[in-house]
Amino acid sequence: MKAVYLLPCSCGKKVPVDAGQAGAQVSCECGQQLKVPTFRALKDLEQETSVAAVAIGGAKSDWNAVRGIMFSFGLLISLIATVLICYHLYTYWLMWDGGEAWKQEHLEIMREGVDYLAPADALAEFQDMATKGLTVDGVPPWSQVAGVRDSSRRWLLGALVALGVGLVSLTASLIGAGRSKAK
Repeated sequence: MKAVYLLPCSCGKKVPVDAGQAGAQVSCECGQQLKVPTFRALKDLEQETSVAAVAIGGAKSDWNAVRGIMFSFGLLISLIATVLICYHLYTYWLMWDGGEAWKQEHLEIMREGVDYLAPADALAEFQDMATKGLTVDGVPPWSQVAGVRDSSRRWLLGALVALGVGLVSLTASLIGAGRSKAK
C-alpha cells in the first residue's frame, strides 16, 4: 500500500500527495498551486491514515465473544446439516424406486444360501415352507426399504431445519458485526 502524505495549504485544507508526486505541483481545492516537497522532505509531512491502515494498526474489533460463538455455532451446525443432507439424499435416492436394486441383492444372497443346502436340509426347508407357507423371517425387505425411505425423509427434514438455524446464526453474527461498525 502506497504511503499518502498530507500537504498543508494556506487555506487550512490538506492535500493528499504520494511519493510519486515529489517535486511536482498540485492544486488545492481553493485553487492555489502547491509545490510538493522532495522525497526526502516528504517524511516530515503528516501521513494520511486510511480505514485499512486503522484496521491493520489494531483498531478495536467489533467482534466479541458472543458474535464469535454465534458464528462458530452457525458454521458447525451448517456443516453438520450439509453432510446429513447429502448422506440422506443419497440414501433416499437409492430407495426411490422401492429399493429394487437392494431387494435384488437381498434375494441373490438368499438364493446363494439355498445353493449350499444339503439335500436333506433342502427337503426339510421345502416341507417347512409347504406347511407354513412362504414367509420371511424377521422384517420383509419391502418393509425395510419403506422404513429406510421414511427415516431418510425425516432426517432430511430435520437437517434442513438445522441448516436454516445454522445459516440464521451465521447471518446474525455477520449482520451484528456490520451494524456495530455503522454506529
